[in-house]
Amino acid sequence: EAAARSLLAPERVRPQPRLDRAIPGSDDAATTVSPADLARFLSHPTRDLLQRLGFRPDPQDVSLPDREPVVLADLDRHAVGEEILASWLLWNEPPEAVRHRLQRSGRLPPGSLAAVEFGVIGDMARPLVEQARDLATEPLGDVTVNIEVEGTRVVGAIPGVFSGGLLAVTFSRTLPARLLRLWVNHLLALLAIPAYSGRAMLVSRDDPPVVTLSDRGLEGGRAREVLAALLRLYRLGRTRPLPLFAQTSHALARGLESRKTRDEALRAAHKVWKERERADPFVQFAFGDVPSPEEVRVEGAPSFEDLAVDVFGPVLRAVEDSA
Repeated sequence: EAAARSLLAPERVRPQPRLDRAIPGSDDAATTVSPADLARFLSHPTRDLLQRLGFRPDPQDVSLPDREPVVLADLDRHAVGEEILASWLLWNEPPEAVRHRLQRSGRLPPGSLAAVEFGVIGDMARPLVEQARDLATEPLGDVTVNIEVEGTRVVGAIPGVFSGGLLAVTFSRTLPARLLRLWVNHLLALLAIPAYSGRAMLVSRDDPPVVTLSDRGLEGGRAREVLAALLRLYRLGRTRPLPLFAQTSHALARGLESRKTRDEALRAAHKVWKERERADPFVQFAFGDVPSPEEVRVEGAPSFEDLAVDVFGPVLRAVEDSA
């Protein structure tokens, strides 16, 4: 009877990572990168690598609408919210013009439902616009940077520059990917903008609604060292996947920075991993269905724990207290 049960329900074999070393023919000779591309890489190194190699998720993993939306899904609502923020904050476009444009593009439901959905999203976006305008009473601009660090040149625009520092606004919560984007721009501004105030602010729907990065821990050439470390990871990540998972790694680093024990921080990270990143199609393709992130080991790459501390530690230490 026991043998029969074992045939019907065989013992689960723990999957092994599929990509656990350098990819043959890959090249780490990255001589130029834009600020946006560096931030995009840091937010999901595995996706960045696989997309450059031509991998796309299985169509079964991506649900595509086959009819007009009646109620927007969370991702669609987020995209519309970001569009509204940009239209109101940067272009000062009238609300009705924004709604008609979004409806014509198919990003709002048909008919009278468009006004209802737009009203709901607009009500969520309006406080963010007001908060941003309180922080920056002058128009935001872009500054182009061109700086070389350890053989890699970072060239491109830093958005949201004003006399008080940097300002970014997002319709989402303060997700780690958004924080990394602001962090990259913050480091570059410290190095390349002489009059930069040393404060970068992110307005979101989170609590607190404003997160501010200071230059704490970045004095005396430290900003260049931190940027150099990120660029080394960028070059390494062009040759192999890295066990850096923005939300899970952020949870671990935040736990450690808040004086939790290693076990407590890992438990917090495991919860985020299981709920948000374990099932990511790029993660699944590269590493298989790995139960915990610290089990992901890639030859020649830092460990999950080391990457979490090295990437997010300096960010978290630069965050100003909200009180």
